[in-house]
Amino acid sequence: MDDIIQSTQDERIQDSSRRTYHSKMVDIVEWFDDKYPDEVVDEKLVIPVKTEHMLEFLASIVSLADRRKKCKSVEDIPEGEEDPYSASMIKGYRSALVNEYSTVNVKLQEDLDVKMTSMFDGYEKIICKLKRQGLMKVGEGKAKLPLSGMKLISRKCMLITPEDKKVAGGWTICRGQTAVSARGQTRTKLQNCCLES
Repeated sequence: MDDIIQSTQDERIQDSSRRTYHSKMVDIVEWFDDKYPDEVVDEKLVIPVKTEHMLEFLASIVSLADRRKKCKSVEDIPEGEEDPYSASMIKGYRSALVNEYSTVNVKLQEDLDVKMTSMFDGYEKIICKLKRQGLMKVGEGKAKLPLSGMKLISRKCMLITPEDKKVAGGWTICRGQTAVSARGQTRTKLQNCCLES
């Protein structure tokens, strides 16, 4: 019976997510092994983790963004310094930790969850501000779409027929996320993230 329950629980996340969580837990365990070795047993984090220690780990990985926000211009960034991590990558550490807790059937401490969520919200705002100020690459964490890919998507979008899905401003959504206005103008999602109203 326990095997069936465990097998069913194992199916709740994709293999790719499992690999991502594992790599993030390796980072966490290595950091804890260096700073707080008594909280690592057999290369696994002791659950529940101490809130202040987990926040200290997170502070260590967001510190680059904290240093970067003090820069006034691109010239102030030390040569060869990497960009801060994307907000989604940092949030992945929380997901990995929650997964680790769930594998041992323990709920994440509420105070840790609240503090991490607050920290991630602030970090996300810092990253957005850095991108707006030109102190961080706008596309950091995103795969670039080459011109040939844009041409292929545009051609496909131009050849599809509209479905009757009206949205604000007289735009119609077509298959492939193309928008067609009442005046016959077309826009792909790549050309315009938001439909004009």
